[in-house]
Amino acid sequence: MDDTFVRELEIDHVDKTTTLRFRQKLEGDVNCVVWDGAIVLAKYLERQCLKNSGFLENRSVIELGSGVGCVGIVAACLGANVLLTDLPQALPLLRQNVEENKSKLKGCVEIEALDWGSPCKINCTPDVILLAECIYYKEVVGSLVSTLRQLATEKTNIILCQELRDSQKQRECWKEFLENVKESFEVSFIPQTEQSLVYSSPEILILRLTKK
Repeated sequence: MDDTFVRELEIDHVDKTTTLRFRQKLEGDVNCVVWDGAIVLAKYLERQCLKNSGFLENRSVIELGSGVGCVGIVAACLGANVLLTDLPQALPLLRQNVEENKSKLKGCVEIEALDWGSPCKINCTPDVILLAECIYYKEVVGSLVSTLRQLATEKTNIILCQELRDSQKQRECWKEFLENVKESFEVSFIPQTEQSLVYSSPEILILRLTKK
């Protein structure tokens, strides 16, 4: 019996609409479903590309914590050349979703295992780094920030989306992340007025980070 189900997401271009399909698991860890923050970030990218076709066109993009690949695959659909990364156990589902959508991608997509905090072997200087719903476990916050420092240059545009959750554990995790990341990066919040008119929420933040 198949333990997966499909979520579809429509992405608007200037001249057409593309329907992407993301296979998710019925049971598993945080990296096997499409989170709301991933949809919000994907739709933010869509809106920026509708306003400026060069926003992602031919840009080098790395997505951290890709999960099922929603954000990175949308970026490739919008013209970016994307490296999707996650832990080794997440890669089979990630590959399946890339294969499912490959005919709809304008940019190329590669997949690589990446364990935050480990020595980074990625030979790529990204124009953009994308993250959605990656600040979940407090014990990996330091490793995530370390990985961002390794990958980013002063010219890299980091766009991060995170839903604010009510639990004490999640509030502490978010606070620790902000404190850590502000030591090495300038942090600004993207106002909701610049996000999707439909797919946005006061509880889901989009941040832009640039290396100091």
